[in-house]
Amino acid sequence: MRINRSIFALLLVLALLVTGILTGCGGSAKGTAAWHVDQGIKLYEQGDYAASVLEYTEAIRLDPEYGRAYYDRGTSLIELGEYRRAIEDFSITIRLDPEDAWAYGNRGDCYLELGEAERAVEDLDECIRLAPDSAIGYVIRATAYTHLKMDAEAQQDIDR
Repeated sequence: MRINRSIFALLLVLALLVTGILTGCGGSAKGTAAWHVDQGIKLYEQGDYAASVLEYTEAIRLDPEYGRAYYDRGTSLIELGEYRRAIEDFSITIRLDPEDAWAYGNRGDCYLELGEAERAVEDLDECIRLAPDSAIGYVIRATAYTHLKMDAEAQQDIDR
């Protein structure tokens, strides 16, 4: 049986329309954890860090195993100067994904902000192990080394 081109085109348009409606036109479905993370990212980019924290918190409420929500909430908390809370979120991110170099790097940066340079170096070592081409890991670690009066090590990181 041969389908008429007009009928085929109509069925194709109808299928695409239904698919678009069911998937939210390519974005995350409204009210899902992913949707709240998307909203949080938009608010973060607008500089509304407190509101972004609320969106990420809702995403976590909806899906407590959604590591991206913890990571993104941690970055917003850094902007708000809430380093201890950010450390908690990055620690959860690392528990959920032990290979997340950026979570180690951000947690190390928080430790450094709190004056805990030794702990910062531990996390930044792991960040660099996981992402050896990341310049930011070396820069932050060099800063931590400087706080520890380890100037030779700091200079090695700067020279990389």
